[in-house]
Amino acid sequence: MITVLLWSISRQPAAANHFEGRSVHVFHMSDGKLTEFWAFPEDQSMFDDFWT
Repeated sequence: MITVLLWSISRQPAAANHFEGRSVHVFHMSDGKLTEFWAFPEDQSMFDDFWT
């Protein structure tokens, strides 16, 4: 398992809506392939609003 900590910026080019914040991303890999991914944003409410 690989855990990556990063500062992520996600934007929709056609809209003013954006999310900017720190997130923890957890990747599970097997045989060199991604098998599972989890994202844990610092501000879950803002993250949810961005993706809906």
